[in-house]
Amino acid sequence: MKGGCEGRYISTGLNSPSLAAEEALKISVAVATGAKKPSDYPKESFTKAVGIGCDNIDKYQDPNSVF
Repeated sequence: MKGGCEGRYISTGLNSPSLAAEEALKISVAVATGAKKPSDYPKESFTKAVGIGCDNIDKYQDPNSVF
């Protein structure tokens, strides 16, 4: 990132397609195997909301991610 923590943009929000896909797969398997019913889940589901900045980038950055 040009400028690092001194640059113009120093934060972003977590927007992880893999987290969303993992949760969707977990729900799908539970429903498909009969472990849960669709009505056991809310109509909407959200992944964790996180602000990512210079203080916590190491916790969330995936160097192997294509995104």
